[in-house]
Amino acid sequence: MALSYSGTGQYSSTTNSSQYNASTPYTVSLWIKPSGNDDSYDWYLEVGDCASAQAGVGIQESDAGGELQAWVWNSGVYATEIGTAFSYTNDVWVHVAIVVSGSQCEVFYNGSSNGTVAEVPDSNANDDITVAASRGGSQLTDADFAEIAYYNVALGSAEVSALADGASPLLIRPGSLVEAFPLVNGSVNGLFGDSLSNTGSPSAAEHPSIIMPRRGLVVPTPAAAAPAPSFTPRVIWF
Repeated sequence: MALSYSGTGQYSSTTNSSQYNASTPYTVSLWIKPSGNDDSYDWYLEVGDCASAQAGVGIQESDAGGELQAWVWNSGVYATEIGTAFSYTNDVWVHVAIVVSGSQCEVFYNGSSNGTVAEVPDSNANDDITVAASRGGSQLTDADFAEIAYYNVALGSAEVSALADGASPLLIRPGSLVEAFPLVNGSVNGLFGDSLSNTGSPSAAEHPSIIMPRRGLVVPTPAAAAPAPSFTPRVIWF
């Protein structure tokens, strides 16, 4: 189950902002199911402190409505759109990834690049990830969210495509995965120690289909020629 936010008094933010320092490179990946009930420039996701510190990236409802729009903020140009607005279908999951390299930002929708801009966010020591609102809890969105992941590398297009095809973030560059929030069964815990702090009470919702890593099943196998019963573990992958 994913997490669903009503657009009224409900949003979440990370509790260990120091590990999301917006020094390049990095990648943020997530699934969004927009409802179509949002106002212009309502926030789906913010990484950093875009309005106050002018440092970060974010995804908003477009001015026209019915579209997702990605932005990068820095002190030189304030806000610059990444690529072009992406038209969504109400209540249908969209995979979004923003890839920040040393010289540019690139946005992907459903695994396809939607464009780049030759701007990167300023570094900021307190770069929270805020879900369903802007940092501090304004401009809230009515949408569902799942599988939020933050990498400390710029993923390649094939890797982003794999995530959009349903691969778990644990399967893509796991050594560079700083944190992942599956948002399964209402849990806001990350897989590597961080958690989201909720304002209000987002509810559980249908989760997109995700391909998870294989898990080993330990089956006891009798040891040969043992004078007394003993067992040697054998791992079977399924």
